Order: sequence, then C-alpha cells, then structure tokens
Amino acid sequence: AERARPDAEYLPIPVNMAELPAWVPAPRPRVIFPSRWDASKGGDTLLQVAADVVAAVGGPNGADIVGLDWGDRAAEAAELGVRLIPKMPKQQFLQELAQAHVAVGQVAGILATSELEAMGIGVPTIFADQVDGYSEDLATISVSRSDVGQAAREALADPVTTSQKLQGPEYIRVHH
Repeated sequence: AERARPDAEYLPIPVNMAELPAWVPAPRPRVIFPSRWDASKGGDTLLQVAADVVAAVGGPNGADIVGLDWGDRAAEAAELGVRLIPKMPKQQFLQELAQAHVAVGQVAGILATSELEAMGIGVPTIFADQVDGYSEDLATISVSRSDVGQAAREALADPVTTSQKLQGPEYIRVHH
C-alpha cells in the first residue's frame, strides 16, 4: 500500500471483545485451524503445516485436529487427518474457537479475523512466517513454518500457562 500511496496507514481489524465467549477448552486436547483452506491463506504451505501438526500431536490418542470445511483445499486437509467442521453462524464458530487448546493461524504471513478472535478468547495461537511490520510484542507463538508441529506439542503441554504468558486478550484490547 505504501508503494501505491506513501501516506497509507494500517488500519487494524476490529475485534468486538464483548461477543467473544469465555475460553473453555474441550475435554480432549484440540488444535484448530480457524482459516479457510485456500491459496490466500497459505495453500500448499498451510497443508504441509497441517500434516506436520497431525504428525506431531494427532492420532487416535492425540489431539483432535479441527478445521473448517471451507476453501478449495479443505478435502486435502481432511485427507491429512484434519476433522472438518461445517461453516456455521459466527457465534457458533466463536464457541468452537473457545473449545480449542491451541489455534494454528494461516501461513500467509499475516493475522486475519479468525486468528485475532482466537487470541482475544485466550487460545494460544501459533503464527508462522509472519511478514515484516508486526511488533515484537505480538501475543502469538511466532515460529517458522517448519516448527509449527513442535510449537503445537509444546503449547498443548500446558495451554493455560501458555495463554497467560501470551496475554492474547490484552493484546487484542489494546491493538484491535
């Protein structure tokens, strides 16, 4: 945007904290991919990250790996072991987010509304390969794409403490 117009300014995505439910993780550990499965959200890279997360923490005795049944790559995510949930009304989706122990953001270098809502709820959110321009105090688990599976394993070991350290809700209140 600055190349097109030098006085361009970043306008944060607004998040309505009043509509976010309390964070109440499900009884079984749950990792959620809150973005749709398509090129704009990371495409091949997002699918590779999903495969890494499934290998690191999924399986019959592992975490429930969940994602939206949305986007032209959703079927591929399901083939990797991601349990797809249907598109749903926003409040129902927010309740789904609130049951996750960990969220894995899109792998397009930015945070979008779903990731910000997960952070606002308090769900520890993994953010891979962020683009330049984000502040150093970003309230995410910021890693390279090759480290997302390990980051999910570490966050699942103690999601409550991880959430407290990240302070996602406070970050969203101040910045979004």
